[in-house]
Amino acid sequence: MGDSGKKKDKEQAAAKGLCKLVKGGLLADSPEQYRELVNNPRFVCRKCGRVANREENLCRPTGL
Repeated sequence: MGDSGKKKDKEQAAAKGLCKLVKGGLLADSPEQYRELVNNPRFVCRKCGRVANREENLCRPTGL
């Protein structure tokens, strides 16, 4: 996969919530991509407790 394909995958992952991504296999299939979404958490989900770098990756985000 070329650089443009990797960039597109990252953009698609960033646009979805972590719950959907994990259910879709992101954590099992691409742990490094998952890590990029959570390596510098600034938000926590009030619903499931997951943390993420960007609030748009969570169902009910609140700042840490």
